[in-house]
Formats: sequence, C-alpha cells, structure tokens
Amino acid sequence: MKKILGIILALALMMSMGLGATALAEGGGDIRGYFASSPETIDPTMNSSMDGATYIVHLFQGLFHYKWDATGVELGDAASYVVSEDALTWTFTLRDDIKWSDGVDVTAFDYEYAWKRLCDPAVAAPYAEDLGQFILNGLAALDGEVGIDEVGVKALDEKTLEVKLEGPCPFFDEVAAFPVLYPVRQDIIEANGEGWWTNPETYITNGPFKMKSFSLDEDLVIVPNESYYDAAKVVPDSITFRFLANENVALAALRANEIDIANNAPPEEVPALLAEGLLDVRDQLGTYYLSFNVQVAPYDNPLVRKALTLAIDRKYIAEVIMENTRVPATGMVGGGFGDAEPGSDFRAVGGEFISLDYEANCILAQEALAEAGYPGGDGFPTVEYMYNTSAGHQAIGEVIAKSWEDVLGIKVNLVNQEWNSFLDTRRKGNYEVARNGWVSDWNDPSSMLTIFISGGGNNDGFYNNPDFDAYMAASLATNDRAARMEAMHNAEKVLMDDWGCAPVLFYKNSFMVTPNLHNWYYLSTGYTLLHMASID
Repeated sequence: MKKILGIILALALMMSMGLGATALAEGGGDIRGYFASSPETIDPTMNSSMDGATYIVHLFQGLFHYKWDATGVELGDAASYVVSEDALTWTFTLRDDIKWSDGVDVTAFDYEYAWKRLCDPAVAAPYAEDLGQFILNGLAALDGEVGIDEVGVKALDEKTLEVKLEGPCPFFDEVAAFPVLYPVRQDIIEANGEGWWTNPETYITNGPFKMKSFSLDEDLVIVPNESYYDAAKVVPDSITFRFLANENVALAALRANEIDIANNAPPEEVPALLAEGLLDVRDQLGTYYLSFNVQVAPYDNPLVRKALTLAIDRKYIAEVIMENTRVPATGMVGGGFGDAEPGSDFRAVGGEFISLDYEANCILAQEALAEAGYPGGDGFPTVEYMYNTSAGHQAIGEVIAKSWEDVLGIKVNLVNQEWNSFLDTRRKGNYEVARNGWVSDWNDPSSMLTIFISGGGNNDGFYNNPDFDAYMAASLATNDRAARMEAMHNAEKVLMDDWGCAPVLFYKNSFMVTPNLHNWYYLSTGYTLLHMASID
C-alpha cells in the first residue's frame, strides 16, 4: 500500500512539474540489436555490406530516403526535383532546414563531393562501377578516360544539384536513396583521413541519429541527432548495435535480455524459436550463391563450374538445413521483381536455369566434370571452400562439401574467416570458392545482375563476358520497360550459361526478436529500420 501511495505521489509531483503521463511515453527506450560482427566500414562511400548499410541509414540520409515504415522512398534532403524531357537530367532543390550533426548547413556541394568521390579511381569504392554506370561519365572517370570534374554531378549553388545520367533510369529515386550516395563532408575527411568514421567527434552525420560511441570490437551506440529537421519524430532514446561473434552468441544474448533483435537465427534453433514466438521471417529480394574465382584453375572452366553448381542439393538445404526459412534458387534473380507486364514476375517469365530434380542434376554434374577432364573426380584438386564464421554458413558448407565428395568424388577443405577478414579476402580474390550473397539495392533486377559486370567492385568472382556487359549496358540505355527486361533476361541467360556463379537459395530474412520490441520495420532490400521502434 505504501508503495502504491508513493507512486501516486511521484506522479502527482511530475504532473505539477509539467511532466504528465504523455511525457513518460515520449521516449522509445534504449534499443539493442545485433546484425553482424565488427563492420568493415561505416563510411557511406566505402561501404558494401548490409550490416554497414543498416547502421548508415540511421545516421545519414540522401536526396531521397527510405520511409521509416518501410513502405518505399520519399524526398529526404531534397525538397523537390525536376526531370528533363529526355529523362537524362535530374535537378534537385535542397531543403532549407537540413544540417549536419555539428550544426553546419548541408549543401549541394556536399553531394557533389560525395558522388564524385565515389567515381574517383584513387578512392577505389566497392560500389563505384555499380553506381558510376548511372551517372554521366562515371565509368569513364573510373577508367581514367576523363577527369573527375567531367562526372555529371554539379552543385549550381548551395541549394541546387544537377545530375546528368548516362541513360534514362526510371527508378533513379530509389538509386538516390541508396546509402552509398549519401553526402559526406569534404573538410572532415580531408582533415582526418580514412579513419574519420571511427570517432564520434569526426563522424559528422546528416540523418536522424548521430554517433555517441564506437568500439570496433564491441558496439556502435547512436542517439537522436538534435540538428535533424524531423528530430521530434525519432522515437528511440538510443540504439546500441552490438558486434557479436555469430547468431548463437546473439541468441544467448537475446535470452539473457542483453539484446532485443538479432539478424538471422541458428538454423537448428528455428523450430524452438517459432514455438517461443521469438522468430519473425520477412521477405527479402536477394540470393545466396557461391562465387567461383574464375582467375584460378580449374574454376576458369565453365564445365567445372557447371558440375559444382548442379551437384548442390539446394532443395535439401532450403527445407531441412534452413528449416524452410529460405527458398531453393533456380537462377540468379529471385522472385518478387516485376517484369515488363504489370503484375508479372521476372523469375517466372525467365523460367528456371537450375532444375530442382536433384537426381537428374547429379547425372548432368558428373557428365560435365568428366567432359572437363576429371571423370569421377580423378585428378581434381582439393577444393578450398571459404565462408564467414556463422553456424548457418557452416551447416550449408558442410552439406555442399558432402555433396561434392559423394556425387563428384572430389575432396573439399572448409575454411572459415571472421567477417572483416572474409570480405577483404574475397574481394582481393585470395580464394577458390567462397560463399556469397547479394540483397538487391532497389526493386529492379538490374541490382542483382550489375554485380557481374566486368571489373565491378562487387564482382568477387572476377566474372568477365563482353556479351553479358553489352546486354546490361543496353538495359541501362533505354527507358522502355519491355526492352529493359528483355536485355536483363538475356544477360542472366549468358551468366547462367557460363555458370558464372552458383545460386543456392533465394533469401528470406529471419529475425530473433523479443515481443517487447515494437514498431520496427524491414525493407525487402535488406535494411532494418529502428527509427520508430520502442521497447517495453
């Protein structure tokens, strides 16, 4: 009774101070999440990972930004824009109230610097090829054919940005919302060098949150950015992104009430998590696949790549290993992408490149390996299969290794690396076969295919085919949807006829999440949005 009376008296005191019950509910609490181990970078220009992008979309925003309820994109730093009749020039007028977290105005010159930095060959940004292809002279600058000043991005004044494109891009609003195209501060980067993003004093942001603290081996803590024009709509008091070793550690942390949400679940725990109400599975536009280093024999032989691809029992992996939280992949582009006709699906129109008849696939795999000169696996070197540390990736790797040994008669050595080292090793090509994955950057099949363009920063297998490049160039040179889709279907056919990669699964994303976490949202392009989240 005394305790109840004390609470009543405390509430009365707060009411007398102007702190009513509504004020108590304004803060969303301190949200804690796990999405990966330590990030390779959270420099927007240099990032190429999903975990890094998840952090960046909270800390920065672009001309357009993702709606916090994950229902699409809307104007962000841009107040308005005009597109020319030929669809090749987009002119943006920036808002009057946009500021950096240190109170300095965000200007069109910040965007010009950031986008030209992306296209600077000396910077070597992983997404340079993928995004540079949209911007006039972007690829030419990367190839050293023109100077960086000739890239089609120009600040006409502090509030006006003119962007010239190489070809029409009907989804350029989604491209402009992409985290790699967020603005960064030239003065900060030039004064502090590549490590500018590791220090709260120099990591100046323009989004809803700002960095409070950062420890490369522990966590990133962000808090609302009071300089953000919509700061009043930000709900969490803070978000702590924990850097944990793997999903098993994350599950233990969730059950110990040390985190509230975690990306991915240990496959063997899926039934129990579903029964406990701790698993949430969301649709995702992406593909889990294997990269073959085509610069290294015998993986430079398409017949070898065909044999290794077809010998994978992707249906078993999806249904048994991943407990039906993934879908067996039959091509590089998964379902969910629209095709030329309204309501049509790109994968359905394109058909299956890989049958799900595993017994038939095994026969074809054995024939391909024999034709490549390795009948029954005779003379084939031990395959080194590399994956990043994770219970799920390990389980998938073990199934693939056993299939290759049983079906093809070849030996496999499984090698795992921590996330940062793995990304660097794979990007540099210091591997033979590696697990890979790609989540689409926008709702268009081009995002799943441009990563295989020759010389691309995310082309970790170093695939190179002029026909593929030509089809992709054609898809980006027209505003005709039917022509675009036809070109991309042709490009995917070239890729799969070459067995340029081994699609394994079409993604869904599974989250371990406490029932006490509310109003968190997820984009099918892979970003978890906690801007409006609250915790009981």
